[in-house]
Amino acid sequence: MRDAAGNATERWLERLREGDILADRVNGFDDWLADPHVIATGGAVRVSQPEMGQFQTPRTFGVPLAVDAAMTPAPRIGEHGAAILRELGIDPKMIAQLQAENILLIPEAR
Repeated sequence: MRDAAGNATERWLERLREGDILADRVNGFDDWLADPHVIATGGAVRVSQPEMGQFQTPRTFGVPLAVDAAMTPAPRIGEHGAAILRELGIDPKMIAQLQAENILLIPEAR
């Protein structure tokens, strides 16, 4: 990566470290996944997200790989919306009306 002045990130890091300034690059997620340490330590686990496919996600420190690998999918958009609104005291008829008017997205149950 280069900044607007054309100086490489590595050169800036070298200069900062020479000045005894604690510095490191800020990685994007793809950079993080490609990091040799993350690869060597199995720092990411592949999980399934229905309707979207497989994704790499960070492991949880101290949690066994099998537990992270069995991670449940994230909820779909609106999946728990009706239950949350009912907990907040919203009348089920109002929830149904909002859904019928396409104001509220509540996906069909799987």
